[in-house]
Amino acid sequence: VPDLIRGSVDIEATPEQVWDVLIDCGLGPRMVARLKSCRILERDPQGRWDIREHISRAGPLPSVRSVFRSDYDPPRRIQFRRTGGEVKVLEGEWRLIPLAGGTHTRVLYESRASAPFAVPAPIARMILRHDVPEALAALRREVMARR
Repeated sequence: VPDLIRGSVDIEATPEQVWDVLIDCGLGPRMVARLKSCRILERDPQGRWDIREHISRAGPLPSVRSVFRSDYDPPRRIQFRRTGGEVKVLEGEWRLIPLAGGTHTRVLYESRASAPFAVPAPIARMILRHDVPEALAALRREVMARR
């Protein structure tokens, strides 16, 4: 059964500034502790979508490959869903909500994901619930560093 994971963070930057960091595949491993690599496999020439491959690791467990399509509505929303790889369920979205007249942004994250191999549900939940707040804090740090 996939777990629903939610998180949010407010960032003192415009949605456009947050968007630029959020879609930067190369920054992924710096912002998500368990992410080893992010690679764009295919891209819409107009920038409306892309297909990405993530290779993740979780301590002594084997590396996991996930492939997903992200559909873009800049700078407001990214919807993603699994297209391949070992993760059986992976879908969700990022929403960027302008605050303070557009000078700040609330980032909302929501996903459903399931572990690719037999991991007890409480452990899988613990890993995901730990990673999302860390990734949101890293997103805020990266956006602020670029401002």
